Amino acid sequence: MVFSPVPKESKSQINKAGKMLVEDTPLFADLKSARDIAERWRACHAYPINTFQATLRKRLKKFRDPIAAQRLKRMPTIIDKLKRYPTMTLTTMQDIGGVRAILNSVRELLPIVKTKKRLE
Repeated sequence: MVFSPVPKESKSQINKAGKMLVEDTPLFADLKSARDIAERWRACHAYPINTFQATLRKRLKKFRDPIAAQRLKRMPTIIDKLKRYPTMTLTTMQDIGGVRAILNSVRELLPIVKTKKRLE
């Protein structure tokens, strides 16, 4: 699997692109450039999410029927969230990607939580 590198743009340029995506009437060329920057920012989250999910899957092997899943927030959802929270910037959006573990009970979850606390 090929992963995207960190965008070459600065955080301020990425945030500016995010602001442009929520404008009512941006110029087409500006909108395309902003979308390209935002897509690169979104894509660079794939590798760390995939790495974390792989680690999580290893830790879940001892449980019966565990589920581990990952996701990247889709661009339309990112844009909608930026519209709903006008003070939020693209680089501070905390849920562009996520990983989830589903186990059969809370009791099964406790060893995973304890392992995390030891790592901190």
